[in-house]
Amino acid sequence: MLKFLCFLLSAVSTDAAYSDSGLRDRKLVYVAGSLFNSWEQLAQEGIADLLEDAGFRTFLPQRDGLEMVKIEEVLEKQFHTPKKKAGELMSEVIYSLDVYQVAERCGAYVGNFNGVVMDDGTIAELTYAAMVGNPVIYFRDDYRSHFNGSMNPLVTVAADAIVTDKKMIVPALKSCLKKNRIFEPALPPIIAERVKKGKALWQELEKLNTERTERRRTAIARAILRIFSPQA
Repeated sequence: MLKFLCFLLSAVSTDAAYSDSGLRDRKLVYVAGSLFNSWEQLAQEGIADLLEDAGFRTFLPQRDGLEMVKIEEVLEKQFHTPKKKAGELMSEVIYSLDVYQVAERCGAYVGNFNGVVMDDGTIAELTYAAMVGNPVIYFRDDYRSHFNGSMNPLVTVAADAIVTDKKMIVPALKSCLKKNRIFEPALPPIIAERVKKGKALWQELEKLNTERTERRRTAIARAILRIFSPQA
């Protein structure tokens, strides 16, 4: 993961700043962090609430993303996708949708890096956000660390602001957004292709009712097969 981080950040200027590029929405914030239990999800909701109360809109994966396990089951049971293929397909789908949100749709990134070991998905998302020039806010109020109390510099070097008090997330983000220079690097072709597919899927999701029903999962599974596995 750290080698991957260094590779992607090699083209990122730490002097770059931000403005409205016409592509990404600077008032739309990707809220990243571990979300694998109810406490983690509650913490993420709290960060999203802070941002939304301040006038930002958010993409919160646990709320706005896909029900990976349930949709994978629909692919297997309703569309007779072999289990191994369904798992591989959903991995590509989650990656593509996340990278689209981080690198093209959203114009800012706030990451919750609490935990003894930082969540690897959150690190990857931070990397893409920094790579395309989005302001990156690194939040951590957890004193536990494998670095004798310090934070891993291979992650924090990509952050525009490091925040240890949740109340400072919004002021830090607003400060970053006041800067007026931007850069708009071209994504590597393989990533650009994934972003294109992620965008196509998001456009399909926006047409559907947000209530998480079996009918909605079936429609999503059908769209996934059409976009990511057209030969199936």
